[in-house]
Amino acid sequence: MSNNRNEYGSVIGWVLAQPWASVLQRVPGLWLVSVVMLGLWGAAVVPYTYAIYVVVIHVLSVNAAVRTALGARNAHMEATRHAFRGNGQKMLAHLTVRTVIASLVLMHLPTDTPDWDAHYANRTSLDPHALLSADADYLALPDVAHVIIIPGYKETDDTWADTLNILASHQKAVSHYKICLAMEEADPLAEKTAMLLVSRYIDCFLQIVYTIHPRNLAGETAGKHSNVSWAARQMASKSKSVKSDLLTVMDCDTAFAQDYFDSIAAQFAATPRDLRVFQMFAPGTVFDRNSNDVPVFVRLADILWSAGVMGNYVPFSPITFPCSAYSLSMDLAQSVGFWDVGPEGLGEDMHMLLKCFFATEGRVKVNPVFSPASCCNIEGKEGSGAVGFMWARYGQAKRHLWGALDSGYALRKALFAIIAPGYENPIVGRPPVSDKKKQLVPDDEVHFNFYKLLVLFHRLMEAHIVGGHLFILVTLSSIFLPVGPNPSSFATHYWESITDQAVHPIVVLACDICGYLRAFSVFSVIACAYYYERYYRWVGVTRWNLSSLGDRQQLTSEASPYINGVYIGPGKRVGHLGRRAGLESIRTKWNYLDWFALPITALLYQAIPQIHTQILQLWTDKLVYETAAKPKMKEHPAAHAVPEESGVVHVFGGHEKMPGETVAIPVLDSDDIETLANSRVDHGPDEILVLQGLKAHRISNTSPSTPTTPTTYSSNFSNMTATTQKYMHSHTNSYSSNPANDRIMLMGADYNSDTVASFPASPRLATYHQQPPPPYVQSPVLRVVVPPAMDRIATYGSQNNNSGTMFYGSEEKSLMLAPGDEFKAWGDEDVSVV
Repeated sequence: MSNNRNEYGSVIGWVLAQPWASVLQRVPGLWLVSVVMLGLWGAAVVPYTYAIYVVVIHVLSVNAAVRTALGARNAHMEATRHAFRGNGQKMLAHLTVRTVIASLVLMHLPTDTPDWDAHYANRTSLDPHALLSADADYLALPDVAHVIIIPGYKETDDTWADTLNILASHQKAVSHYKICLAMEEADPLAEKTAMLLVSRYIDCFLQIVYTIHPRNLAGETAGKHSNVSWAARQMASKSKSVKSDLLTVMDCDTAFAQDYFDSIAAQFAATPRDLRVFQMFAPGTVFDRNSNDVPVFVRLADILWSAGVMGNYVPFSPITFPCSAYSLSMDLAQSVGFWDVGPEGLGEDMHMLLKCFFATEGRVKVNPVFSPASCCNIEGKEGSGAVGFMWARYGQAKRHLWGALDSGYALRKALFAIIAPGYENPIVGRPPVSDKKKQLVPDDEVHFNFYKLLVLFHRLMEAHIVGGHLFILVTLSSIFLPVGPNPSSFATHYWESITDQAVHPIVVLACDICGYLRAFSVFSVIACAYYYERYYRWVGVTRWNLSSLGDRQQLTSEASPYINGVYIGPGKRVGHLGRRAGLESIRTKWNYLDWFALPITALLYQAIPQIHTQILQLWTDKLVYETAAKPKMKEHPAAHAVPEESGVVHVFGGHEKMPGETVAIPVLDSDDIETLANSRVDHGPDEILVLQGLKAHRISNTSPSTPTTPTTYSSNFSNMTATTQKYMHSHTNSYSSNPANDRIMLMGADYNSDTVASFPASPRLATYHQQPPPPYVQSPVLRVVVPPAMDRIATYGSQNNNSGTMFYGSEEKSLMLAPGDEFKAWGDEDVSVV
């Protein structure tokens, strides 16, 4: 099917042509106004309608509270299990595997085997580290790459450093992590900050690049959603492995433990090929960084937010919404057209799930991951005090609840999915069917799971409707409805002013039922508080303390297989989690008192902002996006350590201008780095490489004729090495069939591949050893423009060494000069130096 309405017939075409987005945007606000009217006059005018609605809202509220308590208990248990790794030999005695082959595979795994390797082997009957063919039903674990998009806008250097240090400490960062710093053009320091970060962390990851999202693009609204969409498009356009890439979206102040990436890689790789495109992964959240520094109402609002996420992750839930940070198949993101960039997409986490849900007809699967994303509580402007912090949190709550637009979006998509499958968006993952001639043709029938659809709308109602409506009905009934043993005189006078009838018995019964339901919900809150605090202590403190012990950590045994009240089994220990965030807040038993602030917190950060946003949406779908203030680090993050891993070639960060685009996007992959001028790779004519703070145009495949003037270009590797202010590399590599045409940019120097001293023969994947980089020092930058007729060279070098970089005709380069370096240029025509 297509976007042509005429293909669907006149009636359906007319329905599709209506401005549903504009109409449905106003449904929550109009519904809200109707509930106010129901609360004021409904008990007298339509008592049965009033009674049914008020009971339904209370039942939905209690259902959410009970499910949240169950979710907190489940999260506490699963987070404890998730952190443990098994000892390989002891694991064999307790692991149930499907086949004899899987058992044989496990016998050859290392002694300290991650449980996620066992998970992969158990599900696939394959060696987790075996090489598989491209048409295999499963992916090999080493083939899964993590594309990690980190959007940032005017973030501090400390915030960036803390987040990247954490990721760099993961054992597979150097071989599997592709980092994309998603910057905003509206930030005047965006490119400078990105270049600085690339130069610092270039040896810590398989790839680190940046994109700059232009401001004021047509049809876009500012926010995380449009920035992430831009960055993801650029990363996908240059990826050679879209179907094996896992795309993770995280905030600049979010911290992940290593076992999050280990687990999603194992689950993704062990998913059959036909189902892999439908996979999403959603971690829990925990606000364990600066919670002791914010007012209790702000702290509890985020606790309730985290607990609400847990309620989505119960095992019996067919619908799971991601929150803030999440991962999905790059193939899925590309298939659905990436993130929406208009007003509806402002709540990009829930909205992306909805987009994928309708594009896949409900086949998308969100897998809960119980290694939570560590988040920061929002803070107010410096010096604003508790009131400023609370006001900032209200702004954040309003932004979250602006997602009520998603309810209208889901209604529209559901309508179109039923009457015109495939309209607006292609249907992802639906196999073709055979027609009468037994030829494969597109399947245009409706294939939605309507139970999932009902649960989806139930969850949207919980998120965007129930809280505000419950507050309105309870408040208005307590003020205006004369029920109970001692009704107020005001309520009695009001009732007599609107009717001469007594309160209908069905209304009295409904009020009694609702009173019991509210009392019951208190027990759910107590259970939620108990399990949440245990969960917080485990994920925020205990697991990190155990992980820090490493091999000194005692294994669980047959006599003591329980940890934190959860059965773990014998022969287990907490695995490597990586570096912990620079900020941490510990909760004690005294923090149980925070929960007594729940009524005020729910009013301030759920009911009131919900009412506020839905009234605003009667007039507009635009919300001015304000970036939340981040906490300041108590100490500057220490220098990161570069993990040692052999057999890896690091991708030098780069970007390329595409036709009609004005920003930077990544270009290089690990297969390309050994020969930057490789005829197998089309990098594009405008490619720019970013290397150690040096920016230079790509070197052409075709070597120019040898200059007639004497050259100072040296073939001595020791003389070509950069100054000590830049870090040193030990680099070996192999090249294509014509070595004379291969050139590599390294350390700010341009090496010929026939320089034997610098390029001994070796396997394609080089061994790379990198010392921790020194503090970044901003050096002078010269932009050199060489005229087209230029056939001679221009060089730069230190005062004691005249060797330097070649420049060819029509080239333009930017040079990062170290202290003491000087620039020299000559030729038939003038060479301009800016």
